[in-house]
Amino acid sequence: MILLLLISCFTTVIIADVPECTNGVRTFDPPQNRSVLLWYPTNFTNTTPIFPANYECEYQITVPQGWFVRITLSVYCKKDIEPVLITDQLQRTERVTNVDEQRYYFIAPGGKIKLTTNDERVQFGFSLYWQQYAATQPLQLNVSLSDTQPIVLERNGMKPALVKADTKVSATILSPVYNYLIQNLRTLIFFDGDSWNSTSLGTGLQLLQGNTQFVSSGSSMTVLPLESFYNDYGQIVLQDYEHTKDIASFQGLKCTLYSRCEDLKLDASGGPAAFQLYTHDILSVANVLTEIKGTGSLDVYIGGVTINKTNMISSYSAESQNLPQEFLGAFKTLVLTNGTAKLTMSAFSKTFKETVTFPRKGFIASTEYGSLSTCQDSHSVVTSLMIAKFRISIRDVDLSGYATLDINGYKNETLVFARS
Repeated sequence: MILLLLISCFTTVIIADVPECTNGVRTFDPPQNRSVLLWYPTNFTNTTPIFPANYECEYQITVPQGWFVRITLSVYCKKDIEPVLITDQLQRTERVTNVDEQRYYFIAPGGKIKLTTNDERVQFGFSLYWQQYAATQPLQLNVSLSDTQPIVLERNGMKPALVKADTKVSATILSPVYNYLIQNLRTLIFFDGDSWNSTSLGTGLQLLQGNTQFVSSGSSMTVLPLESFYNDYGQIVLQDYEHTKDIASFQGLKCTLYSRCEDLKLDASGGPAAFQLYTHDILSVANVLTEIKGTGSLDVYIGGVTINKTNMISSYSAESQNLPQEFLGAFKTLVLTNGTAKLTMSAFSKTFKETVTFPRKGFIASTEYGSLSTCQDSHSVVTSLMIAKFRISIRDVDLSGYATLDINGYKNETLVFARS
């Protein structure tokens, strides 16, 4: 071993004994004892080995059917190059630079990693760990044409899910609250059928990065988590494809007290664009749309987008004056049908701006408007800082049992109007 001081990329580093790469390819098959890590180029713990300039090798990694391999990769080099190219079993690629113990996954038949250092020295190394799929009975889920609320699937340990639809299954995904959790989406594998023996559609990360939906060719889709993580890593949204077939692109966020979904951008220049908001936290189940800038028409659904639009609660043109507006419900879908727009949102109704011009129009609706759910509660407060007239028009109320509708009005904190 030789110690060198490399000013361009590194401080004191260790030049590795460069492994031979016969014909530019090196193959890794599962070891006989698959319970141990396989390291390359050596068992490194503190300092990632460094490869010299003009080194090139392709590492082909074999994975048997019913197994997967977890690759833990470290790469360090100048930021303006991407020396590593990862190609998975679907021939989808990902370029890599400057990662520390980043996890990647291959399923059968395997994939490859290509290192090309060009005229730079690159610190590079990885470990491999082969595992079988967990032998667990899948969670049975059904999506229907009659649904207005999509299924939001949050991982429960290692349990896979088998999803069936009236027509086809549509799967979209919400971005994790924190960026460092995004790599966990690689552990979610989607299969086009009723088992993991079916054709793979891709990973959760590929679904997120593509701003798209995975669609089954038949009525079934299988979602398989390869490993278990207990942090919030993103939620899977499942619907019948008949509802979502006209949407060209999808984005999504889980809104919390720490991630409030405040600035959203939609580009419908290539077709209708959807933004899905999930606010399951009981302290932040409302989203407030405060401003729209841009072009196009925006439709707001309580729940998922639907073909009959029974749960579409409002439609806005860009630069709409009837804002801000509060939307209740755990799940909302915003669909821009054309143009591009920037939406300003807030998780709290107290951020309503003071009205400058009169009259102002708005509405109060139940948390699952348009659905047959028995959970149709709503609680809203409208406040004016000056003397103002409020006109309430009740369009539709279907109350049964002990359900009531209460309207109370206050002036200077004194009750002046009450009706039930």
